[in-house]
Amino acid sequence: FVWTAIPVLLVLILFVLTVRTIIAVAAPKSQPTDINVHIIGHQWWWEFDYPDLGVVTANELHIPTGANVHVSLDSVDVIHSFWAPELSHKMDVIPGQTNHLWFEVDRAGTYTGQCAEFCGLNHANMRIRVIADSPADFDTWVKDQQAAAYQPATPDEQKALDLITKGICSNCHTLGDNQAVNPIGPDLTHLASRTSFAGDMYDLNPENLRSWLTDPQAMKPGNDMVVNLTPDQV
Repeated sequence: FVWTAIPVLLVLILFVLTVRTIIAVAAPKSQPTDINVHIIGHQWWWEFDYPDLGVVTANELHIPTGANVHVSLDSVDVIHSFWAPELSHKMDVIPGQTNHLWFEVDRAGTYTGQCAEFCGLNHANMRIRVIADSPADFDTWVKDQQAAAYQPATPDEQKALDLITKGICSNCHTLGDNQAVNPIGPDLTHLASRTSFAGDMYDLNPENLRSWLTDPQAMKPGNDMVVNLTPDQV
């Protein structure tokens, strides 16, 4: 009896301590929320929606330093897990269930993370980049993101815009006021303001972007990007 009772008692004590810790970690911050961010997990990239600011972006999460950030997390496909070790604990991102976490960053800089739940072929390439800006820099970033989409200045730029808003790209991608038919891809309105793409896997530059538009499956096998462009369109 003693040898059974002692392990059971130890397990019960550990269970109570674990539950208390989980509740304490998951509890909302006592101070008011400064920034709300809705994070949506996709295979294999992150969408960041700032509902109070009217900003939607991808791959890079911008937050101001010293702010109490409330994050709600959802998935549109499979279970993911949002984990930026320097900012907060892991939080599963589950289809049909909204989870929450809170964090605050005191030092400006770039913080990296990783999806921490196996979510398919390119799970290892579903990375996280959190950019903590000074409040002034964050306000500037928000104003830039809220600005209207760039308007073409040349015939070639107009052709490119038509391809995105009226051609094959419009099936999955939103650009400005043009809403995607089936919005399963990142919002492209301010794509050039980002430093990375494809789940923070590649630096955003003309060479990488051209390679992606030519053969995205070679760069990230299994992703949802379908390309049917002619060489001159690329």
